[in-house]
Amino acid sequence: MECFMKIILTIVYSLGVVWNILYIAYNVGKLPLLNLLWPAVILVACAINLYFLWTRKQESE
Repeated sequence: MECFMKIILTIVYSLGVVWNILYIAYNVGKLPLLNLLWPAVILVACAINLYFLWTRKQESE
């Protein structure tokens, strides 16, 4: 079950990273920089979560 959850979270975080990269790339010249702040924050949060999801040692093992 833990491996399944890890795969689901990886898919969700990866979609968050890709979606926000595309959103920022498409709107970088069209929107004010302040409007791109939240997608940038979400992008960084998803990337950090992906990093720790795959590098952190599992406590249950």
